[in-house]
Amino acid sequence: MGDAGKFFDGLLVDAGVPRDGLTITNCLSCHPPHNIFPTAWEAWSPKSKRRYISKEDGVKAVQHCKEKHVDPLLQSRKWNRVDLVGGQALQIVAQKKGITKWKGRPLILPSGHKAIAILHPSHLKKPYLMERESRRKETVDHLKKSLEESAD
Repeated sequence: MGDAGKFFDGLLVDAGVPRDGLTITNCLSCHPPHNIFPTAWEAWSPKSKRRYISKEDGVKAVQHCKEKHVDPLLQSRKWNRVDLVGGQALQIVAQKKGITKWKGRPLILPSGHKAIAILHPSHLKKPYLMERESRRKETVDHLKKSLEESAD
């Protein structure tokens, strides 16, 4: 487990969410050759020396992964809650953009499941984030809210 995963475990502990009862998956379970993903800020940067797949191929790859992995998992049972960790999960699973707009707000997914979006742990760990501790606390509060709502 990487740093973001360890940080996420700490968020779960602080929120009182038992990790052993969770099913955790990635929205992007499929990896293109050499793990080269298109990103908004690197893929088309003139300074970038890495090769990337085209944006169109990236969109196709994400759609394929969603249809073949994420959707079947969501449809496999009636989940009590779905936490969307970060903006990519929000966009891919809930089909909504803008994590700062949607974080902490109750959502209904196209699958019919209740969900809540939270900031990604890798974002919360950034050393230059001035309001890092308040955002961490806010994220713990969002996880608690999700836990409470899943009990309903």
